[in-house]
Amino acid sequence: MKRLNICTQKYQCQLKKFTQTVCQNDSTTYSGDPDNGNVVLSWQASAGGEIIGELLLMLQNIVMFENAVYRYSPKLRDLAGGINNTELYLHEMRQLKSFIKTNKDICLEGYTAFRMQEYREKLDELLYSIMKKINM
Repeated sequence: MKRLNICTQKYQCQLKKFTQTVCQNDSTTYSGDPDNGNVVLSWQASAGGEIIGELLLMLQNIVMFENAVYRYSPKLRDLAGGINNTELYLHEMRQLKSFIKTNKDICLEGYTAFRMQEYREKLDELLYSIMKKINM
């Protein structure tokens, strides 16, 4: 069994949705209270890929939520979802896997602020190109 302690101060709702999604199968359990922002997630090695994929999706949603333009525009969030089919997504997935291998604790705000810098920059570039096309 692998374990990961997930904590947050601002994103309890996203953490609660995440735990409900990943704990639908029998190979994943959690303890703690997502409403208080602290969860210890335990999973079997066979479910690792699914867990990391869902965790990355939650982290990407948090990055978009922190950007006011994406937060209030569902159309832009849908456009930004297209990044998931690029090399950047695979890079973020490798980074997250590496982080989880070496760390047993993850703070959602800290990870998105410091380790997802390239993803945030790509979202800003996408937003800039869309705004530029609208103004033309």
